Amino acid sequence: MKNRFLFVVMFLAFSFPVAADIYKWVDSNGKVHYSNTPPPDVKGTKVKVDDPAPAPPDTASATAAHWKQKDEEFRQRQEEKYNAEKTKTDLATTEATEKHKKTCDFYKRDLEQVLSTRERVTRSADGSEIITDPNSTPLNNAQRARVIGDLNESIAKNCN
Repeated sequence: MKNRFLFVVMFLAFSFPVAADIYKWVDSNGKVHYSNTPPPDVKGTKVKVDDPAPAPPDTASATAAHWKQKDEEFRQRQEEKYNAEKTKTDLATTEATEKHKKTCDFYKRDLEQVLSTRERVTRSADGSEIITDPNSTPLNNAQRARVIGDLNESIAKNCN
């Protein structure tokens, strides 16, 4: 019975939390020190120390889920950025192709006009139509050959 009583007393003694006092003091050089006992010649200030809160039991899984979500958000932003850049590039490529085709058609129509007449022709200000100048003299053979050669050169360079 005595042993049982002693066992219960020891069990209760060890089950209480152990609390040690922490003291803070500054030495003669101005350096701050912390200890469980202040030196006898210096007055230490008792520092209150709170027990840290215990971590929730599912912290690891919550952290993993958090980082998984962050990773998914990052991947989604990267994909959106890639798609926006691809759309921009595709649009620029389409515009360049259309401009190239328009330039090619421009030179081909000019060549057809020069081959069908000897009159001097020019383009309207916006380049949409071919205009015949009624006050000009017709092209001679040398001038016509030079214009045809220039147009064939432009077609070869711009139409592939």
